[in-house]
Amino acid sequence: HTGRHWVILGGPHRAPPLKLPSPPRELLSFLIARRGAATKSSEGAEASSEGALPQGGWARVTAPVRPRPRRVHLSLCCPDGALRRTVVTAARHGRPLYRQARASRWGDLLPAPVDDVTP
Repeated sequence: HTGRHWVILGGPHRAPPLKLPSPPRELLSFLIARRGAATKSSEGAEASSEGALPQGGWARVTAPVRPRPRRVHLSLCCPDGALRRTVVTAARHGRPLYRQARASRWGDLLPAPVDDVTP
C-alpha cells in the first residue's frame, strides 16, 4: 500500500454537513430623549397633513414590526414614556392606522393607538 486512496465513482456519496457560523448577536439599548416641548415642526414627515397632533400623541416603534394576518404586533415607546406592546387591527383602530403600522419600521413615529374604552 503506497498511501494512495482510491475513490469509487458512481457509488453513493454524501457530502459532509456544512458548519455555517451563526450570525453574531448584538444586544442593543437606546435612549429616546428630547429637550424642550414638542412643536409642530419637530414632528417631521410623520406629522399629519393638517399639522395637528393625533389624539394619543406620537409613539416610537422600539422593536421590529411583526405583521400577522389581520393584525400587527408593535412594541412602542408611548408619549408618557412607558414601553408598551400593542396589537393594531383595522377593525379596532381604523384602516389608516392599520396600514401605517404595517408599513412602519423600527424607529418610526406612529400615532399612539388609543385603546377602545368600553363603559
